Amino acid sequence: MCTPFSGLDNVAVGPRLEVRHKLDLGPFAPTVYAGIDGRLAGFDDSERSKAEGAVFAGYSQRFTEALQLLLEGRAGSYDARQTVFTGSYARLAATLNWDPTERWRFAVTGGWRNGDTVAGYEAYRSPMGWEPIDPGAYALAGAWRYVPTFSKPFLDYRVSAQTWSYGAEISPAVGRNTSVTLRFTRFETLGPDPYISDEVSLSLAHKY
Repeated sequence: MCTPFSGLDNVAVGPRLEVRHKLDLGPFAPTVYAGIDGRLAGFDDSERSKAEGAVFAGYSQRFTEALQLLLEGRAGSYDARQTVFTGSYARLAATLNWDPTERWRFAVTGGWRNGDTVAGYEAYRSPMGWEPIDPGAYALAGAWRYVPTFSKPFLDYRVSAQTWSYGAEISPAVGRNTSVTLRFTRFETLGPDPYISDEVSLSLAHKY
């Protein structure tokens, strides 16, 4: 158990413009799309508040009524109030959906990301100020900032690295237009000081 860091709580709004084209007739014809989007995000930790934008393109192919493949590429950048949380990236993602019944959906996901990201290191107070406990952090040349995360002092570094991800999700329908999604994703970040992080999320979606 760890104490949540409320500084990550945020509210975001922004536009999205997308163009889609179906390449043939019929339910199994592939679809391609492209577009741009933008977002303004305000965080409880105001130094993380940012404006971001991206261009994206994707491909969707349904092989059967139950099996669907989704591919998407995206490139974007974000400008935060603090340099540590500012950067740019390129990303590729793939999702394979399986709908065995009208109620249930299962999916596996995979992805690759290259660009700026934030790495956190537990810190201690020295005569020189806050310093990372892990000496590997000194190999990272990016900007850093002290953050009181998880009830312990941390130093957040901005680094440029590649990240591979993979995961799975289950999404049962709980109403005519409502579904719940439980998702697990593992992220493996490569670089001078590689690390692995796991993310578990539970979401509720309702279509109007």
